[in-house]
Amino acid sequence: PKSGPNITQINATSSTSIAVTWGVAPAEDTNGIITHYFVCYKPQTSSNDICSVTKRLNGVNNRSTVLNGLNEFTNYEVAIQAATSKGNGTHGAIKNVKTLQDVPESGPNIMRINATSSSSIQVTWGVVPAEDTNGIITHYFVCYKPQTSSNYICSVTKRLNGVNNRSTVLNGLNKFTNYEVAIQAATSKGNGTHGAIKNVTTLQDEPAEGPNISSIISSANELEVTWKKLSVDDSNGVITKYEVCYALGSAVSNCSTSKMLTGVDNTKTEIVGLTPVTLYTVAVRASTKVGYGPLGERMVVQTNESVPSKGPVINVMADSSTSLNVTWDELNKYDANGVITRYRVCYKNASSFEDICNLPVRETMGNVRVITLSNLGKYTEYIVAVQAATKIGFGKIGAKMTTRTKEDSKYCMLFSFLAACLIYVILISTIF
Repeated sequence: PKSGPNITQINATSSTSIAVTWGVAPAEDTNGIITHYFVCYKPQTSSNDICSVTKRLNGVNNRSTVLNGLNEFTNYEVAIQAATSKGNGTHGAIKNVKTLQDVPESGPNIMRINATSSSSIQVTWGVVPAEDTNGIITHYFVCYKPQTSSNYICSVTKRLNGVNNRSTVLNGLNKFTNYEVAIQAATSKGNGTHGAIKNVTTLQDEPAEGPNISSIISSANELEVTWKKLSVDDSNGVITKYEVCYALGSAVSNCSTSKMLTGVDNTKTEIVGLTPVTLYTVAVRASTKVGYGPLGERMVVQTNESVPSKGPVINVMADSSTSLNVTWDELNKYDANGVITRYRVCYKNASSFEDICNLPVRETMGNVRVITLSNLGKYTEYIVAVQAATKIGFGKIGAKMTTRTKEDSKYCMLFSFLAACLIYVILISTIF
C-alpha cells in the first residue's frame, strides 16, 4: 500500500495498555487486497524507528486492538501500517497517547538518618528515579518499626504530602530501641514498594522503672539485699550502676542514705551499721549514663535482736548489816536491742580482786527489777552491777555501784558480847 490507515480512536486503558482503532486505507492507495495490519508503537523518547516494534492483526476488517505490556505513565507514538500479499506499506499519521499513572515501582533511598533524642529519629530521603515514578509523586510514607518486631515495616507509617517534602522527625518512639526505617512514594494510584531499609537506635534515657528486690536477709546490724535486673524495655539504655536507698521507718522518699554499686551484674550488697530491732524501708534504683530512674518497689524489714548495748542504771540500799536491796531501771528500746528476758545481778566484796561477774551471781526472770542480796558480811563494802539479756544473750555490764552493809546496833553488840561471854564460861566450866 502507498499509505497507511489513520487512527480514528486511541486512549490509554491502564498504566500499561492502550486501545487503538483505525480506518481503512484509501482505495486508491491500497495497491492490492489488504490482508493484515501492523500497529507500530514506541515510547516518544525512544530514538528507534516507530515500526521497530509492531503488533500484527490479520484480516481487512480487524481494525481495533489493545497494546499491552507498556511502560507506566509513558507517552507513546502509535501509527498503523496496512499490508497486501506483497508486504506492508508506509504507516499512517502518528498519534500520541500517554499510559495512565500507577504506583511507583520503587521507593526513595534514605540519604540521612539519626536519632535526635531517646524517643525521636530524624530522616531525610532522595527522589524516586524518574523511570520508577510511574506517575506524579504526590506524597510519601515513612515506614518504621522496632527491629525486633515481627510486623511488616509499613504497618506503621507517617504521611508527608508534596513531592519535595522529603524530611521529617519521627516522635513517640521507644527509648534506646533499634528501629528499621524505609520510605514509600505514592501517586494518585497509591503507594509503591519501599526503598532500602536503614537502621538507627534511639538515644539512651533514664530507666523507666526501678529494680524489684528479690530478697532481704536480716541480722542485728546488717541487711543483705538482692534485686532483679531491669528488663530491656524498662532499662532505656545500658545500666551502669545501682543505688540501694534505705531509711528508718516505713517510707523512703529520697536517697539521702544509700549505697552505690557499679556494673549491671552487681545486684547484691550488704547494708551495715544498722540498729537492732528497727524497721527499715529499702528500695533500689538503676542508672544509665543519662541518670537515675525512679525507685523500685519498697520493702519494709526489721533487723534482728541483739544483746543489750548497755547495762541498767541501778540503785543499791543497805537493807541490814547482812543484806543489800538492789533495784534498777528498765532499758530504753535503743539500748535493749530486743525483748529483755532476764537480768543478772553481779556483786563482790570491794576488797576482792575477782571480776565482778565471775563470782556467784543472782538472776531475775522477765521484767522483775528488784532483788535482795542476803548473807553478806556485816558493815562491809560491796560492788554491785546488773546485766540485761535478750534471747540472744547478756549484754554489757551496767555502771557499778559501791555500798556498805549496815552496822549492828549497840544493843545487838551488847547481846553479842554477853552471848560470847556465856559461851566462854560454859567452855571453862566444862574443862575444869
